[in-house]
Amino acid sequence: MTRNTDSTRRTRRGRGKPGPDRWANLIGCLALLVASAAFSFGALFLPAPAAAQDASPAAGATPAGDIVATAKERVAKATAHVTTWDGPTTGPAAQKEKTIVYVSTDQRNGGAAGVGKGVEEAAKALGWKVTVMDGQGTVTGQSSVLSQAIALKPDGIILGGVDATAMK
Repeated sequence: MTRNTDSTRRTRRGRGKPGPDRWANLIGCLALLVASAAFSFGALFLPAPAAAQDASPAAGATPAGDIVATAKERVAKATAHVTTWDGPTTGPAAQKEKTIVYVSTDQRNGGAAGVGKGVEEAAKALGWKVTVMDGQGTVTGQSSVLSQAIALKPDGIILGGVDATAMK
């Protein structure tokens, strides 16, 4: 019996040293976390735009008191239980009889496979035809199936975990 020593395969399973893709994903996640925290901080603690602020502060209120009160009010509003939908209730009608291709980085990957299932469910709900193509976890495989997808001349191609820059 031979042992697989392919370092790419080991890092995908979470063993061995993190590869460049894992570092890129980690850095991307950290950037999202920092941006999210900065946005949350700003939304909670920065004063509202001048037009939305009361022109005359309450008697005896200090600027710090206003910020704390505003933050508490915004936190209460953001964490309140929502019972009604306040988003859009109308939108454009879905186009009929479209064909799309989902190019997966690797259908053995639960995330990419899960997205593929979601694409299939959405396409079915819209009455669209969908083809799922498996890149089998290699750049060569992904390039090959992307070329096949383009040759099918679909209305759209969805890249599931495939590096668009590497595929250009």
